[in-house]
Amino acid sequence: MQCRSSLMSVICALGLSSSDALPSSFSNRLVALVEDQAITSWQLEQNHQAAQATPETETRMAGDPKSLRQHLDEMIDRRLIVRDFEGRKGKIPPSFVEQRYQEHLQNRFHNQRRLLADYLHQHGKSIQELKEEIRQHAIVHFMRQEQIKDPICPSELMDHYRLHPEESYQKAQLQLQEAIMPYRDEAERDSLRPQLASLLKTWQSGNDLAKNCLLWQREMPALQYQNPGWTALDDLRPELQEAVQELGEGENTPWLELPQAFVLLHLSGQQPAHRKALPEVYASLQENLLEQRQQERYERWIQELRVKAFIRYL
Repeated sequence: MQCRSSLMSVICALGLSSSDALPSSFSNRLVALVEDQAITSWQLEQNHQAAQATPETETRMAGDPKSLRQHLDEMIDRRLIVRDFEGRKGKIPPSFVEQRYQEHLQNRFHNQRRLLADYLHQHGKSIQELKEEIRQHAIVHFMRQEQIKDPICPSELMDHYRLHPEESYQKAQLQLQEAIMPYRDEAERDSLRPQLASLLKTWQSGNDLAKNCLLWQREMPALQYQNPGWTALDDLRPELQEAVQELGEGENTPWLELPQAFVLLHLSGQQPAHRKALPEVYASLQENLLEQRQQERYERWIQELRVKAFIRYL
């Protein structure tokens, strides 16, 4: 049958003859057209899976139509950005793409080409297709950066600081040190209780928790010391919050029993909740406002590209 319309020409040119290589439970079909390029459900699924940070995230989102639609929109936007970049005669140096490819090989696959080959086979890609993806992502990053050129003026930043006090609010902070004694089972837990209680009797008042832990580790080598630094009270586990609230500076909690470990906390310092002064947050506010402005301009630009392009969801 002869293909007459441009839509049918794309479909016929695509062919989908490789569907026999897909899992038997997966039906390959067109999901979108962008100008003269097609996006298939197989491409969408493969790109969606590759974008997930962890297997847990992939499992959670696999059946979420909304997240798949968002990912499809990102694929469409990427193709529009690449077309606009190339229409302006922009070029990404091949040496840059090769450098990023080598970094990808080193960081993700530990420089083992066999692992890379397995990944490419699993996702139905060639090395050239992977390098093309790297090139396209570089184009998107470059074009996003092009959307912001003018800096945030000081008066605008001061107005933002005045109108959005919540962005410079600092919660009350506690400076904590932790002693942690893990246990494997109930029997070990029960045997540890009297030993840990006796350790507290040897506390040397001139020492902080770190030095006392060094002394205690002679009897209990599995004892661990940690210094998490400044922490907001509501960032702690609920059972630790109650114990810490009753401490004065320089005091310790008793040994607190948690699943799989006993924990002792030492309060080294406190900072009350307060609003940070403008000089303290100037750099971070400026960065946030720049990112916000960049995102707004980027979204407007993408909408302009979409209005000019032929896009069809199928």
